[in-house]
Amino acid sequence: MGSSLSKSATHGSGVSSGRITKSVQRPKESAKSHLERAIERARRAQGGETEQAQLKAMLQLISREPEKEFRRLDEVRKRQNEIAEQVARLRREVIAPLRGKLLNQYQKILTDVTKDVMEHNNKTYKVRSYKLVKGTNSLTTTVLARVLGIMDGGWLDDEAINYYLNLIQERENEEKPRILIFTTFFYESLSRGGYDRVAKYGLKRGVTPEDVLKLDFLMLPLHLGSNHWALGVINLKLERFEVYDSIMPKNGPSQKIYDSMRAYMVGLSKATGKKIDLSRWINYWDPRAPQQANGFDCGIFAAKTMEVYARRGKVNFSSTNINHQRALMAVELYNGELVDYENNEHLAE
Repeated sequence: MGSSLSKSATHGSGVSSGRITKSVQRPKESAKSHLERAIERARRAQGGETEQAQLKAMLQLISREPEKEFRRLDEVRKRQNEIAEQVARLRREVIAPLRGKLLNQYQKILTDVTKDVMEHNNKTYKVRSYKLVKGTNSLTTTVLARVLGIMDGGWLDDEAINYYLNLIQERENEEKPRILIFTTFFYESLSRGGYDRVAKYGLKRGVTPEDVLKLDFLMLPLHLGSNHWALGVINLKLERFEVYDSIMPKNGPSQKIYDSMRAYMVGLSKATGKKIDLSRWINYWDPRAPQQANGFDCGIFAAKTMEVYARRGKVNFSSTNINHQRALMAVELYNGELVDYENNEHLAE
């Protein structure tokens, strides 16, 4: 049975008995506590511009942090390392704003794609000038038009999802293999035919069953029913099966999804001869996961959830800024690469 396993907040009770005199002073907050509060505010931000404003404020706060609180050089260096880690983490968590080069690209893409769609009467054709990603076909105007929401009601098909997941996998595995993202056809084959039906999938990408067990997690785009996208994750590090659905059923995800992912791990255990204690694994879903406000944004939610999750960010965008996600995704597809959240300084400008 699926469980949300959400952490409940514990609140301490205030003590109000006795008289408080002027001689009792409130402890002065340290720069570190200010920093932690700034980070928490930034994490709660939803819109791209709001997130950037909070990130900028946090960086300014860090730069003003008084050095006199640290007496020794090793303490200063330790604090600088902590700050660097916090900044890097926060940059991973935000969604890039559309400004400067990204904004100019988006405006050009929107203009060109709209013109192309009108001239070709909504017919698919190849856009040969776009960069290609290994293992994919040429990006088409139709894909960009759907991502931008100007064709087919903005509903994404397999082509758009598969192209984007290849970009994610290319980025995350640049230094060493960390993740494996299955195609949109994988889950249906797994749910119908079990592990044997998909056993050779990894081999087609040069990944053996033994290699799979060394990864951090596996991602499964879920095509549910006839027109809904969601995401399944087999988290090998945390030992849990996860589901992210932008139209989450009241009682949580279908047990069939969890059973299918568990069946894959059973098959993987047999294929490698390595015992995996699946009794320790849990079924997980987050009731706070982003939810869509219409009937056609599910593909964008699933794709951006994959992208944010893969970079260890916070999946905290919402339907209020989904058009921002569409615009950013279109730019990334157009460029053939994702925004570099850890190295791009413009994210904190």
